[in-house]
Amino acid sequence: YVFWVATLDPADLLEERGVEHMGEQAGDAQIRHDSDEKVVGYAIWRRYGESETAKRWQSQTWAEWLESSLLRLEERYISFFGLDRSTSASRVRSLQTMGFSTDEFDGIQERWHLQGLCVNAVYQGKGIGAKLVSWGLEQATKEAVAVTLSTSTVAEPLYRRMGFNTWTVRDYPGIRMGTPSLVYWPAGVEVVETREKPDRCDGTYEQYCDPSREYDNVTAIISAAGKTDLLSYMNTYWKDYQGDDEDFWEHEWDKHGTCISTLEPGCYSDYTPQEEVVAYFQKTVDLFKTLDSYAFLAEAKILPSTTATYSAKEIEKALAKPRKVDVTIQCNKNGELDEIWYFYNVRGSLQSGEFVPSDPDGSKSDCPAEGIKYLPKVPISSNPTPTTLSTATGSPPTSTSTPGVPFSGRGTLPVTTGGQTNGCIISGGTWYTTGTCASFTATASGMLSLLFRPKHPQLLTTTNVLGDGFTLSSSKGKCAVANDILTCAATVTDSTVFGTVDGKLAYNGLTSFYTEAVPTGTVQAQIAVVQKATMVEIGWKSL
Repeated sequence: YVFWVATLDPADLLEERGVEHMGEQAGDAQIRHDSDEKVVGYAIWRRYGESETAKRWQSQTWAEWLESSLLRLEERYISFFGLDRSTSASRVRSLQTMGFSTDEFDGIQERWHLQGLCVNAVYQGKGIGAKLVSWGLEQATKEAVAVTLSTSTVAEPLYRRMGFNTWTVRDYPGIRMGTPSLVYWPAGVEVVETREKPDRCDGTYEQYCDPSREYDNVTAIISAAGKTDLLSYMNTYWKDYQGDDEDFWEHEWDKHGTCISTLEPGCYSDYTPQEEVVAYFQKTVDLFKTLDSYAFLAEAKILPSTTATYSAKEIEKALAKPRKVDVTIQCNKNGELDEIWYFYNVRGSLQSGEFVPSDPDGSKSDCPAEGIKYLPKVPISSNPTPTTLSTATGSPPTSTSTPGVPFSGRGTLPVTTGGQTNGCIISGGTWYTTGTCASFTATASGMLSLLFRPKHPQLLTTTNVLGDGFTLSSSKGKCAVANDILTCAATVTDSTVFGTVDGKLAYNGLTSFYTEAVPTGTVQAQIAVVQKATMVEIGWKSL
């Protein structure tokens, strides 16, 4: 191990001190420093590999070997007996596993590994951590080897800024899930293919990998990028069976797109926010255009029908023929073909790599061997009858909302600021000034709670509320005011009961909501119920 220690001298001048070739598991007692210096941080580095350079760093004297062995014994003794009653023995063991197990990097033979980095909380944010990490990067560059580490979400931004990229994501049950393992490749070092893949090659795959990039405005993002042809194609062919295409696209991006390593912002040399979203949908559409499943099946005389049935082997053979690799088919509980899974290996990145057709990687079909139905997309009738809508008086159909009553049925939530309507609330509860408004459902609730609003001590009374209380929900889930912020999500269990005053949305009897600034472009703004720089009101437009 190599310890680098950051200290402050009496003049508060930061310096680094290297203590090289310390025995394994060397403790603080082995780091000698003067009594008038204060240790404010340290980094523990370890050299892996079989090269002569690596062996020189790994060498130990007999005394160092004995010392490290005794330290390991002491550590196990403390862990086993749990001498510190303020700690959880199981969590300590998990932490030890996190700190010293590096088997996820087995594919990188020669490397420096950052075993641990610690900076006193008082001195964080002053560049100490970066300076301690820099030694390892400089040494790795001299030796032309990689640098690896596992990080917490708190420290991850530091490493990303210094050039680290994702290698894989690892779970530590009982202490932390989804821990990123990162790698740094100095210039001139041959890059080993990353082990982070959205597909685990056993029929399973990573899902929802980056909540910070789960966007509520896919349509607007694609429009802002000028990809009108892409959006038009998606509106025609990438359809949601419930009629909410935007919600479907958001789901696909959140679940799958966020797990593709080459779409991470750090993989772009000149990153424009959300450009990875456009790349994901463009590549998906490009691949889809090459997969004419109807033509593949029709070539084998397998055609949509309400009466004919086919065997799994017939369908799979027809779909495999043009690509010369197998596929996986899926059926619903009625034995009706409803999914076809095509597989690829990718040479390079999603954006510019080569997609090579491949056999399934472990995914199994759930279709019956015989009797599979391949139904038409539109029901076939020998005498189709046009369907028309009419009423006794000839008036057009009404909306799902009660006429003249705001916040009932389905509608949108337009936002007004400075007397002008500017955008609306979208499905996650944020304010967006461009793109398509999300639809919300207002459901009548029993009564309004009599509560004091934070920062506004007026008591809600029945005299200033028109109509009964109601709850709101969107495609994302129920809506509530949580931690003073309007939020709509599947994680919301208790909906907030809102009211309406003069046709405006009211929370605790007041129609004023707040945000830091008016959003522009593809930016979304959080809506708060405590005073901020910009005041807005939220209305209702029935659908």
